[in-house]
Amino acid sequence: MKFVGSKIPFHIFLGSIIFCVVLSISITTHQVYADSLIGAGINLKINGNSTSGTLTFKGQHYKAPNLYTIIKKDQITLTGNIIGSYQGLLMTTGIHTNGIEYKFSGVISQNGKNTPITFTVLRTNDASKPAPIITTVKQPVTTTTLKQPPGLPMLMLTTHNGQVYMAYTYNFVVKIFDPKSNPQKIFDQFFGGISDVNIIATIIDPDNKIIGQSIGKTDSKGIYQDGITMPYTQYSQEQVQVMINATKKGYTTQLATLPLLLIHPNSGSAVCSITTSSLPSGTNGVAYSQTLSSSSCSTPVTWSPTGAIGGSGLSLSSSGVISGANPVAGTYSFTVTATSSNGRVATTSLSITIS
Repeated sequence: MKFVGSKIPFHIFLGSIIFCVVLSISITTHQVYADSLIGAGINLKINGNSTSGTLTFKGQHYKAPNLYTIIKKDQITLTGNIIGSYQGLLMTTGIHTNGIEYKFSGVISQNGKNTPITFTVLRTNDASKPAPIITTVKQPVTTTTLKQPPGLPMLMLTTHNGQVYMAYTYNFVVKIFDPKSNPQKIFDQFFGGISDVNIIATIIDPDNKIIGQSIGKTDSKGIYQDGITMPYTQYSQEQVQVMINATKKGYTTQLATLPLLLIHPNSGSAVCSITTSSLPSGTNGVAYSQTLSSSSCSTPVTWSPTGAIGGSGLSLSSSGVISGANPVAGTYSFTVTATSSNGRVATTSLSITIS
């Protein structure tokens, strides 16, 4: 599978905010005391905002160790990772239909593909007994709902457009919003952030093996940024998953997941190469200029140096020109890297003698 596209910022966000309210009510309610969701192939236990258990969809069996749960009037929302042959992200909402029955619909996101799923479950006290439906008539009273911990609205930025090359660095930025500064959840602008949020960025392969990880905390502006060097694999391309976990005491844990295609730098038919094999000598104090050349590299090509060119009075521009108005005498060995616009990479070792 190949992914082709320009390198533009990729955004993913996730968040929820629940407020404490005071109500004066006089209504007839149908209250269901429950801590389970059971049905055909569904066996989940509810514990506050967390739900865990097992599920079966389209013949595939999954474990659900920690689904994030929002329970509103006549509606239950479940989001989070489920683990089977391949890890997926479950996103589904259940609507109350009859008695203790809820009909759910949503998707499972795996390897960038969304699969629609629907199921019907009973909201019960345990796996064997339906919960009682209690009808009461309340006189006007003032009640206070339990204050739930706020969420950590998350914005993730990456310059890799869903793919990255082996042995190169996957750079990313995570921004955690302060819900009070951004009540309208506007994610294309950055408002106040939450500091000291624990961030764990993990990249896993299709077998759920960790192949790269970054751990740290957001700064005073709610920002965490880092890079993960991608390993070589036995494949020319491999679909992996990036998981960003954000936690802080007093807040609801948030998780963002996105697919990432890991590609060997020179996989494919057209291999980018550097055709400059040597450089002419120069003279101390006399201006020097030489342009490097490449072959089969999609333009524009970006050049960068590594090694002893520093201190020579010469520099390598991103367009591939080695130049200097007053080069210093000596012999300088260094490596140049050419990166084509489609991500293919070539390197070669060069040297310059300034006499």
